[in-house]
Amino acid sequence: MERRYDDDEVREIFDRATRVDEPSRSALPTESPTSTGMTLHQLQEIGREAGIAPEQVARAASQLDRTPPVEEAPIRRLGVPLSTSRVVDLPARLTDEDWDRLVVRMRDLFRARGTVSREGTLHSWSNGNLQVLMEPTRDGYRLRMRTFSSSLRGRVAGGMVMGGMGLGLTALGLVLPNPELANIAPGIVFMFGVGAVMFGGALFEAPRWRARRAAQFEELGELAWELADERRRADLDAPDSLPTAPASE
Repeated sequence: MERRYDDDEVREIFDRATRVDEPSRSALPTESPTSTGMTLHQLQEIGREAGIAPEQVARAASQLDRTPPVEEAPIRRLGVPLSTSRVVDLPARLTDEDWDRLVVRMRDLFRARGTVSREGTLHSWSNGNLQVLMEPTRDGYRLRMRTFSSSLRGRVAGGMVMGGMGLGLTALGLVLPNPELANIAPGIVFMFGVGAVMFGGALFEAPRWRARRAAQFEELGELAWELADERRRADLDAPDSLPTAPASE
């Protein structure tokens, strides 16, 4: 049965389809003309009368049913998040041409050529700890994006090492005579100071790094979803194959 959209969904679809077209929005009806909802074809007809391209209405309707991206639990060290990820469910499989378009955008977005790999329906692009994969799932396909910061891990590890050395010197100072403790006191302060700076730097930088990567993943996921949705709608609009003529006896 063809999907029908209720009044709230109709308003949301036309709101998405006319966000940059105020004159078209003012020409739309304020209420759904049927109590049972409206089909996509009916919405496209209304949109056409208001000057909105059917493709815009179809894209907005598809976005209404889109599953929000999912973030997997990040890897942490001493509470500092060292990784971030996004998983986007795709409405259809990306073709090789679609994947190539996505790779071009990835290279521009991350300023890296990266390495492309294809194994059957599994496509991947990677650059160091940064990975983007198109994976088959039980229900279709998804785009998995993930990255890990070696720099943040190094700062956290360095802070732990310097803090540990400071604790070791402190423990040593407790068993030494007071004159010896005075000699190593600057070293203790130095160790703790360097450790605090390294760990504090990681703690400060992690949210900014994750936010930057999240924005990039959001843009990439949006592009992949739109490409897949265009492919899905093209498949739906394609004419059915002609029936094969029966073989003559």
